[in-house]
Amino acid sequence: MHSLRGASGALHSDLVRKEAYLKAIGTGLGRDTRLDCVAPGRPDLHPSGWVFHELDLGPATSMALCAPTGTGAPAVREADPGGR
Repeated sequence: MHSLRGASGALHSDLVRKEAYLKAIGTGLGRDTRLDCVAPGRPDLHPSGWVFHELDLGPATSMALCAPTGTGAPAVREADPGGR
């Protein structure tokens, strides 16, 4: 999850999606970030077998999830402050 302050929306969205993908494949930022295109609106260029979900957390924050194709949309719930 990252703040959008100081970054353009499109570039920031691409970086957040790229970070989600690199974490999903288990390499983290140890992999060259130029190797994969995960740009919003370009699923034809996305890595095969992966799907991206952007979560709307308000105007100042963005978050993306990356999961293997076929796992469905993520279920997002509010955190339980009581820990139940």
